[in-house]
Amino acid sequence: MAARRSALDLARILGGRAATASRHAAESIVRIRAERAASAAQRKAEADAARAREEERQAKEAAERRAAREEAQRRAAEAAKRRAAEAETRRAAEVEARRVAAQEAERRRAVEAEARRQAAEAEAQRRAEEAEARRAAEEEAQRQAAEEAQRRAVEAEARRRVAEEARRLAAEEERRRAAEEEQRRAAAAEVRRQAADAEARRRASEAEAQRLAEAEAEARRQAAEAEAEMERKAAEAEENARRDAAEAEENARRKAAEAEEEARRTAAETDALRISVEVAAIRGRLARAPIEGSKRETPRVAAAHTADVEDSTASDGPYRCLALARREGFEVSEKIERGSAEHPETVWLLHDRESGLRLIIMTTDEAVREASLHYNLRTDDDSLLETTAPEHRDLESRTIYGREPCLHDLRARCRRLRATGALERDWKVTPTFQHPASHR
Repeated sequence: MAARRSALDLARILGGRAATASRHAAESIVRIRAERAASAAQRKAEADAARAREEERQAKEAAERRAAREEAQRRAAEAAKRRAAEAETRRAAEVEARRVAAQEAERRRAVEAEARRQAAEAEAQRRAEEAEARRAAEEEAQRQAAEEAQRRAVEAEARRRVAEEARRLAAEEERRRAAEEEQRRAAAAEVRRQAADAEARRRASEAEAQRLAEAEAEARRQAAEAEAEMERKAAEAEENARRDAAEAEENARRKAAEAEEEARRTAAETDALRISVEVAAIRGRLARAPIEGSKRETPRVAAAHTADVEDSTASDGPYRCLALARREGFEVSEKIERGSAEHPETVWLLHDRESGLRLIIMTTDEAVREASLHYNLRTDDDSLLETTAPEHRDLESRTIYGREPCLHDLRARCRRLRATGALERDWKVTPTFQHPASHR
């Protein structure tokens, strides 16, 4: 019985343990399944979340692409509208340009006609001035010829007086020779008469005769030298007179050529200045209104002028001189080629629209021949107005025309003139050329 109970107890214990183990195994299986299910659910949730995020990203990218397409379409529409507006503006500008060009052509034809008329008038005036210059030159030549004839007459009178003086000296020398010959003859007779008296007296007489002969030879020699000296002085006087006459004639020709060259240069400069003023006036009338912002550039230019101290010298080449002028605010308004093929010359006309300064530069291919600065200046100095030539002043506006050479220190001269604050931008006085013969 006890053994049976022990077996039953053992069976119960083993059954209980088996049931416990089975229960634990079932719980473990349930737990593992739950963990697997939870892990699968979590992985599914993560996959769903990733898929949702991917779909959201794709939807966002699609929305951005749609927005970009819409923006591109909007910009294309705006660009099409802008191109249409620009095309309309260009058409209007072309119409305006054609109208302005027609007006410009008409004005240019009028200016050319006026220029031709003025050129014809200037040519007529030049011919009249050349005729006046030739007449003055002929009068000067006649006056010089009269002076030359008078000088020759004076020289002839001087030569005649020299010749008379030579003849008088020769006559005196002949009389002296005759007297000496008479004395010699008398001495010889006395010697012959006294020869018999004593040998000593004869020797003394011979010695005296020898001395007299030597004196006569010396006198003849001196007379010949005096005559040669007078002839030499007369020849020198005549040569000096001829040389003075040649020098005077050469000086007269040189002065006449210099006066003609100065008149030609002044006429060319005046004509060039007139062309510069006319071209600047035409450009001023045709210039458009300044665009917004252009006035703000002026202080920077002035500041650059203040800081830049480089200036012109007489040894500058043409393009350095022009570059310095441009840096000082000048613009080229005209370029005139003249001279010959062997000696070409270029005249540059420049102007400064702000101050009214005009600059004329005459150059060859390698050097600057001349540079001059021209301007209109208001003045309160009555004495300066009175001493200025009438054709170079305007009493109503108290304005005078000024000119000064500027091969040296062009920029310093311009700044000095601008610093006066009295420069006239619109000229009141334009110089006119007068031939030097008109002042006689």
